[in-house]
Amino acid sequence: MINIKEERLKRGLSQIFVAKELSISREYLSRIENYKVEPSQRILEKINLYFGGKENATDRKVIY
Repeated sequence: MINIKEERLKRGLSQIFVAKELSISREYLSRIENYKVEPSQRILEKINLYFGGKENATDRKVIY
């Protein structure tokens, strides 16, 4: 399983950059990373794909 914030920091990516890549706001990404909101399934799939997972992958799920 991957942690979004840990994965983003490990890759040296800013919240602004990742948010733009995912077509969400930086504020929304921050709230996801800090467990303030539960993202939709669609956003979780986008995050999973962005960080190298596969669509509907069972071996590599996002921990939001």
